[in-house]
Amino acid sequence: MSERNESLSRRDQAALREHERLRQIWEHYASLSLDDVAQVLEHGSDSERSHAAQNLVQRQDLRAIEPLIRALADPNADAVAEYASEALVALGPQAVPHLIQALADGREPRFWLIRTLGNTHDPRACKPLSSLA
Repeated sequence: MSERNESLSRRDQAALREHERLRQIWEHYASLSLDDVAQVLEHGSDSERSHAAQNLVQRQDLRAIEPLIRALADPNADAVAEYASEALVALGPQAVPHLIQALADGREPRFWLIRTLGNTHDPRACKPLSSLA
């Protein structure tokens, strides 16, 4: 039984260390300006970019729309695109015209634009999305 308690203790310690690491990351991103987070979103490592996109979800700042749409275009970083998509959906109706325009402009990859636009459940997305079928 003592091995099990040690194992749980090690697991708990590992979980606490991971929690502390994530807390420090969140504090770091919270201290950055929106422009700085947008720069990380564009030029950071995949991990940094994912954290930046998550931070932009929390900020709910409409100035993040264009950097987030650009983040959808990285074919090598699905996690980044997924967080960027979630952030755009969370921004709500204000992001929809930008997404529609990006789709009309032929921005790639269309998959993430289409998915994000559909996930907004905004009636304005119906016409542009149905024209793709």
